[in-house]
Amino acid sequence: MSLLNFDLKNGFPSVIETGKNGIYYNPKAMPEYKGERSFAKMKDLYKNAGKYDEGKTMYYTAGNLWLANDKNKFLRNEMTYEYTIIPPAVVNGELNKTHGHIHGASEKTGKIRCEAFEVLHGQGCFELFKEVNDKEFECLMVLLKEGDTIIVPSDYYHLSINTSTDDYFIFADLIKDDVRTVYSHVKDKHGGPYRLMIDDNKEKYYELNENWNDKNIRLKIINCSDLNWSDPFKDKGLYQAFTSNEEYISQILGQ
Repeated sequence: MSLLNFDLKNGFPSVIETGKNGIYYNPKAMPEYKGERSFAKMKDLYKNAGKYDEGKTMYYTAGNLWLANDKNKFLRNEMTYEYTIIPPAVVNGELNKTHGHIHGASEKTGKIRCEAFEVLHGQGCFELFKEVNDKEFECLMVLLKEGDTIIVPSDYYHLSINTSTDDYFIFADLIKDDVRTVYSHVKDKHGGPYRLMIDDNKEKYYELNENWNDKNIRLKIINCSDLNWSDPFKDKGLYQAFTSNEEYISQILGQ
């Protein structure tokens, strides 16, 4: 079991213990809701499900994380601070990942939300892809390390991949409460446009998802620092940036 302490990194008293039987949180920072996504609910997204354990948890989520004196800031701005925890795993040659989705228009406001992320532990990549036209998609593989922050624009599908085979990939996100998550296109295509694979020699490579053969996929592999997208979180991280300037951050993520 490992103890991961983020106190000095993001200003939030979060301690996560990782073990074979699950994830355990610091009682001072217990999430109001927690979730797990098993392989049984993910198997159609991998190239080869094979005989992989359907009961295995592929990733964990936890939301409404806040300190007692910050709670009202989140509530009045209708914001949510969450964690995603992706254990190391290889599914018949494919590295572990999240389901992937895009944000649809909110039923409440009609807006499509962007989302801010901060890597708290480990390394991974975000696969971001969007439709350029009926036959063409742009696909960005954004390589991420601890401390990186990124705002994913509202018009991108996004999923996350743990690029390590022996360590957890953990990141936080900050988003408006009324976000509507749409899984359908990724589900229909059995995953994103590219898969991150690993061979018997531990060499990693990107492989086109055969279900995307009807599209022209423009793949670009970049570091987070290569993005020229606006990012107001670099100096403080998500939690501190929001709690120190709630109206400004709420406005950015509420556009």
